Amino acid sequence: MLLFDSGAGTMHRLLEAGVGIDRISFIFYSHLHPDHTGELVPFLFATKYPESYRRRKPFTIVAAKGFTEFYERLKLAYGKWIELEPGLMTITELDDRGRDHLDCGLFDVDSTPVKHFDSSLAYRITAPDGRSVVYSGDTD
Repeated sequence: MLLFDSGAGTMHRLLEAGVGIDRISFIFYSHLHPDHTGELVPFLFATKYPESYRRRKPFTIVAAKGFTEFYERLKLAYGKWIELEPGLMTITELDDRGRDHLDCGLFDVDSTPVKHFDSSLAYRITAPDGRSVVYSGDTD
């Protein structure tokens, strides 16, 4: 399952929809404003605790260049509460200055910068049969 951005209310809405966070295999971030990333910390915290329900299935975060630094700064604030076991989370950074492509196995991802904020991306997800969906977050 794919998740696009994780602003306020994301965890509540996932629960309402009956979607456990262990079902999410990719999180795509359009940009790093708090209304798009605000529930990343609760997501990571819920991934670790309680220990009896700890997530075991790896997932990938896809975002523009600079996301790894963003995550490292979050770890400075939250430490062990959001630090995951090695191999559980992969961060894939895409070019924020031009188009980029990522082969995710069951689908392809194409990204392109959008006019909003430095490092803002729009994504096109394409299935093997050619069907696609586009997500752009905010644009000016």
